[in-house]
Amino acid sequence: MALSSIKPSAPRTVSAANLPAAPQQQALTQQAPEDAFVPGLKPTVKQLLELTKLEASPEFQRLDPSVRQQVLSSLHDGGVTPNKVATAKALISAPGFKSMAPENQKLALETLAKTGFNRFIGKSLERLVNAPSFNQAQKVDQTAMLSQAKNYPNTASIGNIERLSGKLWFASQSHEDKARTLKTIAYMSDPSRGDRTIINNTLEKILGPDAKFDIQWVDHQGRKAGHAVDSDTMQLDYSYATPDNGPGVQSKLDWVGNRTVPHEVNHLLSNYKVESSYKFVEDEYRGWYVGVQAQLGRPPTKAEAAAYFKNAYIDDMLGIYGGTASGVRHGKEAGKMFDLISKAIGVPVTDNETFYTSLTEYSKKGTGVRNEAAPPPPGNIDNR
Repeated sequence: MALSSIKPSAPRTVSAANLPAAPQQQALTQQAPEDAFVPGLKPTVKQLLELTKLEASPEFQRLDPSVRQQVLSSLHDGGVTPNKVATAKALISAPGFKSMAPENQKLALETLAKTGFNRFIGKSLERLVNAPSFNQAQKVDQTAMLSQAKNYPNTASIGNIERLSGKLWFASQSHEDKARTLKTIAYMSDPSRGDRTIINNTLEKILGPDAKFDIQWVDHQGRKAGHAVDSDTMQLDYSYATPDNGPGVQSKLDWVGNRTVPHEVNHLLSNYKVESSYKFVEDEYRGWYVGVQAQLGRPPTKAEAAAYFKNAYIDDMLGIYGGTASGVRHGKEAGKMFDLISKAIGVPVTDNETFYTSLTEYSKKGTGVRNEAAPPPPGNIDNR
């Protein structure tokens, strides 16, 4: 992300009163924006006025000295501009900012500086720190929220951290599980990843005003990333999100956040039940299909669908779901199951014999056919 690549330099003692005198570097002055302060050059009267006004403001004077220093140092980095000063002043003037511990104030300022004092990020941070749920949280949980805002400095992630902070199920989690949930939600919210329609719909089902789904963290011992356990809860595996304030491991968060969570929410939306029925077979395929498209930003291919059915019903004798679905293949709903597979991979499956041979036949198809998009299954395929 372009904005997140702008990083502040190490803190330095800077104020309007002790800015350095200008050496002979006129070329740099000509290259700089009109309102930018170039380190090593004499600031303009306008820049001095902006800094002086900020330093004299009650909001600035109330800050801890270390926080005041960070404000000035961050503004100095990359050039002082009136817009940067105004954005910084708006954040430090926020009621929620004033009530935070100095360490957390610095964390919020680091996020703002990381984005070049982007005013939209500033507004998002103001809303977060002013939220009653944020102010009622313990200091360590405020630190966790601000850390993920810094790790994922975009308005969608920060806005969804704010919404998450107000959920009772989130407030009841342990601090470690809060850290896991925060980085998962922040990662999912990043607008640069995945199928945004599916992911945003998924997030709305968890964070929206009428949301009824929640997240629990459990130890699946590596057997699976997640599982829908009842009508409103999904359980996710501990190992996919570390219980700390770091950004997490991208490959694991991409799997659990952008694939598993949309998959499980799709199950919850369909009143999913583990049972020997065609509905279970269809629900599982649709959940898989939605998860793949959410993560990759495209529908799964026929080759990927074939691999899914092989893993689900054939590998290691019965696959993942073969025991549950065995009765379907031998019962009155067998035709529905075979038809679903036939449409997904483009190879006729008409009975239990062709059920086992279909993947072999499929492998004989040309690459062009294998890489065609698999047709969507019936039902809700965007978690609306």
